[in-house]
Amino acid sequence: RDTAKLMEDKDVYCVPTFCPYDEIIRLDEEKLAMKPIRMQEKLRHYQKQLIESREIIIDSNITLGMGTDHVAVHQPYEGWYEYESWLLSGIDPFRALRAATSDNAKILQRNDIGSIESGKKADIAGWCRDLIKDPTALQECSFVMKDGEVYATTISN
Repeated sequence: RDTAKLMEDKDVYCVPTFCPYDEIIRLDEEKLAMKPIRMQEKLRHYQKQLIESREIIIDSNITLGMGTDHVAVHQPYEGWYEYESWLLSGIDPFRALRAATSDNAKILQRNDIGSIESGKKADIAGWCRDLIKDPTALQECSFVMKDGEVYATTISN
Protein backbone atom coordinates (compact mmCIF):
# COMPACT_ATOMS: atom_id res chain seq x y z
CA ARG A 1 0.00 0.00 0.00
CA ASP A 2 2.89 2.33 0.75
CA THR A 3 4.33 1.66 -2.69
CA ALA A 4 0.98 2.35 -4.35
CA LYS A 5 0.72 5.65 -2.45
CA LEU A 6 4.25 6.60 -3.53
CA MET A 7 3.39 5.73 -7.14
CA GLU A 8 0.32 7.97 -6.93
CA ASP A 9 2.30 10.83 -5.38
CA LYS A 10 5.10 10.61 -7.95
CA ASP A 11 2.76 9.96 -10.91
CA VAL A 12 4.44 6.63 -11.64
CA TYR A 13 2.38 4.44 -13.92
CA CYS A 14 1.68 0.71 -13.69
CA VAL A 15 0.90 -1.69 -16.53
CA PRO A 16 -0.36 -4.78 -14.71
CA THR A 17 -1.03 -8.11 -16.38
CA PHE A 18 -3.96 -9.78 -14.63
CA CYS A 19 -5.24 -12.57 -16.87
CA PRO A 20 -2.47 -15.17 -16.33
CA TYR A 21 -3.39 -15.31 -12.63
CA ASP A 22 -7.18 -15.42 -12.88
CA GLU A 23 -7.34 -19.15 -12.17
CA ILE A 24 -5.89 -18.62 -8.70
CA ILE A 25 -7.49 -15.23 -8.01
CA ARG A 26 -11.02 -16.54 -8.66
CA LEU A 27 -9.97 -20.13 -7.86
CA ASP A 28 -10.99 -22.06 -10.93
CA GLU A 29 -9.63 -25.53 -10.13
CA GLU A 30 -10.44 -26.87 -13.61
CA LYS A 31 -8.41 -24.18 -15.39
CA LEU A 32 -5.70 -24.28 -12.74
CA ALA A 33 -5.29 -28.03 -13.35
CA MET A 34 -4.41 -27.28 -16.99
CA LYS A 35 -1.25 -25.44 -15.92
CA PRO A 36 2.03 -27.29 -15.26
CA ILE A 37 2.33 -28.66 -11.71
CA ARG A 38 5.20 -26.27 -10.81
CA MET A 39 3.10 -23.29 -11.94
CA GLN A 40 0.12 -24.52 -9.93
CA GLU A 41 2.34 -24.80 -6.86
CA LYS A 42 3.75 -21.32 -7.41
CA LEU A 43 0.29 -19.79 -7.87
CA ARG A 44 -1.06 -21.51 -4.76
CA HIS A 45 1.97 -20.34 -2.76
CA TYR A 46 1.48 -16.71 -3.82
CA GLN A 47 -2.32 -16.67 -3.97
CA LYS A 48 -2.81 -14.38 -0.98
CA GLN A 49 -0.22 -11.86 -2.24
CA LEU A 50 -1.63 -11.94 -5.78
CA ILE A 51 -5.14 -11.21 -4.49
CA GLU A 52 -3.92 -8.47 -2.17
CA SER A 53 -1.75 -6.78 -4.78
CA ARG A 54 -4.61 -6.80 -7.29
CA GLU A 55 -6.90 -5.21 -4.70
CA ILE A 56 -4.30 -2.53 -3.95
CA ILE A 57 -3.99 -1.68 -7.64
CA ILE A 58 -7.77 -1.56 -8.08
CA ASP A 59 -8.27 0.64 -5.02
CA SER A 60 -5.45 3.02 -5.97
CA ASN A 61 -5.36 6.14 -8.08
CA ILE A 62 -2.25 4.95 -9.91
CA THR A 63 -2.23 5.72 -13.63
CA LEU A 64 -2.79 2.34 -15.25
CA GLY A 65 -1.82 1.31 -18.72
CA MET A 66 -3.28 -1.73 -20.41
CA GLY A 67 -1.10 -4.29 -22.05
CA THR A 68 -0.06 -7.83 -21.52
CA ASP A 69 2.75 -10.20 -22.19
CA HIS A 70 0.46 -13.20 -22.56
CA VAL A 71 1.60 -13.96 -26.12
CA ALA A 72 2.83 -17.39 -25.09
CA VAL A 73 -0.76 -18.40 -24.38
CA HIS A 74 -2.84 -16.16 -26.66
CA GLN A 75 -2.52 -14.49 -30.03
CA PRO A 76 -1.67 -10.76 -30.07
CA TYR A 77 -5.22 -9.93 -31.22
CA GLU A 78 -6.67 -11.63 -28.14
CA GLY A 79 -6.00 -8.73 -25.79
CA TRP A 80 -9.64 -8.84 -24.81
CA TYR A 81 -8.72 -11.53 -22.26
CA GLU A 82 -6.92 -8.85 -20.25
CA TYR A 83 -9.88 -6.44 -20.47
CA GLU A 84 -12.18 -9.22 -19.30
CA SER A 85 -9.86 -9.95 -16.38
CA TRP A 86 -9.81 -6.31 -15.33
CA LEU A 87 -13.59 -6.04 -15.34
CA LEU A 88 -14.11 -9.35 -13.54
CA SER A 89 -11.61 -8.12 -10.94
CA GLY A 90 -13.77 -5.10 -10.23
CA ILE A 91 -11.98 -2.35 -12.14
CA ASP A 92 -14.41 0.25 -13.41
CA PRO A 93 -14.91 -0.28 -17.17
CA PHE A 94 -14.25 3.39 -17.88
CA ARG A 95 -10.93 3.15 -16.04
CA ALA A 96 -10.02 0.07 -18.08
CA LEU A 97 -10.93 1.76 -21.37
CA ARG A 98 -9.03 4.91 -20.36
CA ALA A 99 -6.00 2.74 -19.50
CA ALA A 100 -6.14 1.18 -22.98
CA THR A 101 -6.45 4.53 -24.76
CA SER A 102 -5.56 7.93 -23.29
CA ASP A 103 -3.50 6.63 -20.37
CA ASN A 104 -1.50 4.34 -22.66
CA ALA A 105 -0.85 7.35 -24.91
CA LYS A 106 0.34 9.33 -21.88
CA ILE A 107 2.64 6.51 -20.79
CA LEU A 108 4.08 6.30 -24.30
CA GLN A 109 4.40 10.10 -24.43
CA ARG A 110 2.29 10.17 -27.59
CA ASN A 111 0.27 13.37 -27.77
CA ASP A 112 -1.06 12.46 -31.23
CA ILE A 113 -3.12 9.45 -30.10
CA GLY A 114 -5.28 8.28 -27.20
CA SER A 115 -8.40 10.37 -27.64
CA ILE A 116 -10.71 11.55 -30.39
CA GLU A 117 -10.16 15.26 -30.83
CA SER A 118 -9.01 17.79 -33.38
CA GLY A 119 -5.37 17.39 -34.40
CA LYS A 120 -5.04 13.77 -33.30
CA LYS A 121 -5.04 10.60 -35.33
CA ALA A 122 -8.64 9.49 -35.32
CA ASP A 123 -8.33 5.75 -35.75
CA ILE A 124 -11.26 4.21 -33.88
CA ALA A 125 -12.98 0.87 -33.46
CA GLY A 126 -16.60 0.01 -32.72
CA TRP A 127 -18.41 -2.87 -31.10
CA CYS A 128 -21.99 -4.06 -31.32
CA ARG A 129 -21.87 -5.32 -27.73
CA ASP A 130 -21.80 -3.21 -24.56
CA LEU A 131 -18.17 -2.77 -23.46
CA ILE A 132 -19.28 -1.35 -20.13
CA LYS A 133 -21.47 -4.28 -19.08
CA ASP A 134 -19.99 -7.21 -21.04
CA PRO A 135 -16.42 -8.18 -20.08
CA THR A 136 -16.05 -10.29 -23.25
CA ALA A 137 -17.43 -7.68 -25.67
CA LEU A 138 -13.97 -6.69 -26.95
CA GLN A 139 -13.58 -10.06 -28.65
CA GLU A 140 -16.08 -9.10 -31.35
CA CYS A 141 -15.01 -5.87 -33.03
CA SER A 142 -17.59 -4.64 -35.55
CA PHE A 143 -15.43 -2.18 -37.45
CA VAL A 144 -12.18 -0.27 -37.47
CA MET A 145 -11.80 3.21 -38.93
CA LYS A 146 -8.31 4.18 -40.03
CA ASP A 147 -7.54 7.48 -41.71
CA GLY A 148 -11.28 8.03 -42.19
CA GLU A 149 -11.90 4.73 -43.99
CA VAL A 150 -14.10 2.07 -42.35
CA TYR A 151 -12.92 -1.52 -42.41
CA ALA A 152 -15.65 -3.98 -41.46
CA THR A 153 -14.80 -7.19 -39.68
CA THR A 154 -15.93 -10.66 -40.74
CA ILE A 155 -18.07 -11.08 -37.63
CA SER A 156 -21.77 -10.95 -38.45
CA ASN A 157 -23.82 -8.78 -36.13
